Amino acid sequence: MIDVKKMCRDKGLRMTEQRNIIADVITEMSANGHPDVNEIFLNANEQDKNISIATVYRTVKLFEEYGAIEKQEKFTNSQMKKLKRFNVLLQSRSDTILLIIG
Repeated sequence: MIDVKKMCRDKGLRMTEQRNIIADVITEMSANGHPDVNEIFLNANEQDKNISIATVYRTVKLFEEYGAIEKQEKFTNSQMKKLKRFNVLLQSRSDTILLIIG
């Protein structure tokens, strides 16, 4: 299993309490499938009521900027089958897919 929090720390990102929670949620949820941003928000918000959907979107974007995840265009079903080597897929509001690199 990929540890998103460790990947971010290893790349030099300062990990706040909320970032740690979101990274842990992504890591945990990836073991059971491919969470979308709303699912990540719901789980992270259960742990810290101060985490908003906007916080999750900003954090996902920050993780992308630090190279822990990579934004891709939306894929067809046949393209998705080819992506089985990736551990986590996240659907964003803009119909793009975020891939956890690892």
